[in-house]
Amino acid sequence: KPWNTSPSQFDFRANGQQAPQSFAQDIIHLCTEAVKVFEAEPMYLNLPSNIFVIGDIHGNYADLQYFMSELLLFGDIEITPYSFLALGDYVDRGEHSVECVALCLALKCLSPHTFNMLRGNHEDPGINGDMDTYGYDCFQAQARCMFGDEVGMTVWQAINAVFKVLPLAACIDGKIFCSHGGIPRYYGPQETDDRLKILQSPEFPRLRSLFEPLDMSVLGKEKMEQFWVAAFDLMWSDPSDDDSEMNEYGFGRNDRGNCIITFSEVAVDNFLSANGLE
Repeated sequence: KPWNTSPSQFDFRANGQQAPQSFAQDIIHLCTEAVKVFEAEPMYLNLPSNIFVIGDIHGNYADLQYFMSELLLFGDIEITPYSFLALGDYVDRGEHSVECVALCLALKCLSPHTFNMLRGNHEDPGINGDMDTYGYDCFQAQARCMFGDEVGMTVWQAINAVFKVLPLAACIDGKIFCSHGGIPRYYGPQETDDRLKILQSPEFPRLRSLFEPLDMSVLGKEKMEQFWVAAFDLMWSDPSDDDSEMNEYGFGRNDRGNCIITFSEVAVDNFLSANGLE
């Protein structure tokens, strides 16, 4: 389908029909190509302006279509003179998760340096496959409903294989730090702050899920846990205006879970200062 297809044209489920199997095969092929593109990119992107930054999409094809119709020059990603950065959470909640991912990956493959994508906390099979929590709004449930159980699971797995290799953070013009969640936690003096060095490490693993046991055999326990914590904070942490329960470095607990942190203005200022960011 072209990028400006009306969302109503995707509603195979409205009359009890499933999507054409050819659409599933197209998505699987697209995922194979997209993995190659993302594997060639670092986990920490350095991007120039001019650039449009797009927040959570969450299966809302109408909004994504609006952005593209308003921002793509003559509707063509390959001649548009500026670029895009999507901050993650492409799936779940909204009813067009499959279509949103397909469009984003198609734009990425058409013009890899123009359309950039980061990984959010919903780009994880442990979250987007959680039908107990999200019900029909779960990405896996939508894929299975759209294509049938067997083919739907194949599509869901192929897209999650792409999610595994998405970058985690980006920096625009060497000044503006971007991630889906927040900044990695750090408890130490600014002069030894090595968080950007960790993100830029060529050893940074591309993890299928943050909720699966880590393979310590290659990098060792200490380094793997360091990478895992950085990835988790980039995808999951939240800002907070309440400094009352923050530690001296500006980080605190989060009601969403034991491993999830919040960060305050102090933490942000320290991070920016230590790394020459704005």
